Amino acid sequence: MLVVWTFVVNVTQTFYQAEENHNITLDWTFTTKPDTSSNSLFIYCGLITGRKTLYDLQRGVEVSESQDQQFLGRVQFDKDVLREGRIRLQLSRLRTEDSGLYLCKVKTDYGGNAGECRLNVTVQQLHTDTSGLKLSRTRRGCFTLNMMKMIFRILQLINLIACVSGTFVVNVTQTIFQAEENHNITLDWTFTTKPQSSISSLNILCSLFLNREILVLLHLHDGVEVSESQDQQFSGRVQFDKDVLREGRIRLQLSRLRTEDSGLYLCEVKTDDGISMKEWRLNVTAADQLKPQRPTVSPEPESQGWIGLYVGLGLTAAAVLLVTLCFALRRRFTKSTDKTENPSSVV
Repeated sequence: MLVVWTFVVNVTQTFYQAEENHNITLDWTFTTKPDTSSNSLFIYCGLITGRKTLYDLQRGVEVSESQDQQFLGRVQFDKDVLREGRIRLQLSRLRTEDSGLYLCKVKTDYGGNAGECRLNVTVQQLHTDTSGLKLSRTRRGCFTLNMMKMIFRILQLINLIACVSGTFVVNVTQTIFQAEENHNITLDWTFTTKPQSSISSLNILCSLFLNREILVLLHLHDGVEVSESQDQQFSGRVQFDKDVLREGRIRLQLSRLRTEDSGLYLCEVKTDDGISMKEWRLNVTAADQLKPQRPTVSPEPESQGWIGLYVGLGLTAAAVLLVTLCFALRRRFTKSTDKTENPSSVV
């Protein structure tokens, strides 16, 4: 039985190749409903490898101040196609530093998801003026582009069917992880796997999502770890257990935890069998917040009763002693007075 309205984000191409100073259009598609309002739509597209914001839409309103200086004045967003479930961004006057891995995250009232693509901008080459050569190149380019589009659409259809039918699933052992700073923590995911599955077809992207920033925790492309994608915040603190991948497990150890590691994490897994993702939250508390406080020791009610009894007896004994002493002194004083007043009685 198919799951209705499963939210999916796809890219028309997973790899874009272009030449500097040229323009390129990046396309994503996402699940939409007829009654969807742009006021409930959040879109974040950014260059992950450089942690730079390409485009930011909050509740249907473009947040231009979030855009990185590198892309300023070079991005055109087609807002008219949003209702069709499409995100179309044109990046003009390409630069070689625009190369890298791009992620587009979409969130609505009925779901959220993300899709990634890679852009490679090459240095501009000098072209010959021979018109026949230009025509040949153009024809070959058009043929290659059309073939690539057709292949990508077929792959997207296969992935969509796999996601909707629920054959490929990513799960997390815990949805909330709690730890103390400077300690270590092990994060675990599981994903659907088959005996004949190859690690070389495995793509994993785990990231920390902040308000307007994406920090890559782990990036695995075609079974190979892409260390340059990892954010500086996690550098040298992540250990990845590659041996358990064949069992359908992702195991990461994050050491020397910091409070800034806290937040919402998203792990996306893509194989030949399908694509899926799962989110979880990590909360790292400061060390001094978890130190137990010594409880104030107060005497038990029974002990208080005995103490009162002892104090009362002590005061009573002291009072009796004082009265006895006073009586003895008075008696002695009286005898002395009698002897002074009757001297004749003395022999």
